[in-house]
Amino acid sequence: MIFCFSGWRNAEVHKGEVLRWMTLFLTDQTQQVVYNGMSSVVQWVCYSILQGSDLGSLLFILYTADLSTVVASHGLTLHYYADDCQLYLSVPVADTQSATD
Repeated sequence: MIFCFSGWRNAEVHKGEVLRWMTLFLTDQTQQVVYNGMSSVVQWVCYSILQGSDLGSLLFILYTADLSTVVASHGLTLHYYADDCQLYLSVPVADTQSATD
């Protein structure tokens, strides 16, 4: 199912259908780990995003949009890369011990 909008003026008409589609896409998934020829038991997961999906990248950005503001308010720095983020604190070498306590 593909939704094409010719501008935001038509988005309201399709909003319910898009939300229903996204809910179906994100819920009732399963996962399994395969390592060295061995497979784990299939596990049910309430919510998940298919690995490698374009939607996953978009949802990650939306989910973490306000994170940089919160992190900065605590004097830390945030680094985003793909689907990961890292927090770090930069301190002078002389203050290393106090920063890790």
